Amino acid sequence: VEVKKPSGRKDMVRADTPSPKQSEDILFEMFVHGWIDNGHCFRATKYTLDELAEIIPDGERISVETGQALAAWANSERPPVLSLEQLLTNARAAADDGLAAYKAFVGGLGRAGKAMLKPEHPGLKARAEAADANAADAPAPESAAAKPRSLVEVLAAVSKANSSMALASAEASGAHLEGDDADLLEAFAQRRGNELDGLDPKEGMNAAEIATANKARTMLEQGGVNAE
Repeated sequence: VEVKKPSGRKDMVRADTPSPKQSEDILFEMFVHGWIDNGHCFRATKYTLDELAEIIPDGERISVETGQALAAWANSERPPVLSLEQLLTNARAAADDGLAAYKAFVGGLGRAGKAMLKPEHPGLKARAEAADANAADAPAPESAAAKPRSLVEVLAAVSKANSSMALASAEASGAHLEGDDADLLEAFAQRRGNELDGLDPKEGMNAAEIATANKARTMLEQGGVNAE
């Protein structure tokens, strides 16, 4: 180190305690930067690639094994290092899926990735929180259409109708029925309507309609539902 003598002259002497000093004339990007302490252990100040922290670990001596590990790393296939733009694109996509997804994304980054992302973290976190808020405010997805009622279910609803409005609603629930099923429902609903109006159940019905209504009633009872 450079020291100043009492005479005012400057001189270079060996330092009692090593101190890190980086030369300004280093014109290339270093993968790893650090200094050696009194115990001959490496003290890292920079890792360009996070994976190198496992090869040249902070706080340990640089040994033959360190060189062997570095050589093996240099000869191996490694995933490409993401640029800041690529990292931000992936981070924004994770944030758009909500805070939990964003935290999981950040948790999977190495030291270098987290350092690159740190200046953008507040904005990305707010973006993730906004995504969660929007999801909470969004209307629930429409449930699947209800399964159409079977003939027996519709007949049961008609049988239990206790007003003209309830009867109309029950009959409408069988609008999907066709052919003989539709005829059974129509005849049975007419019969139930007469009962609600205080009339003879067969009022205004011909022999075929009466027979059809009786068939519907029998089908209903066989289905385990007692007709009114």
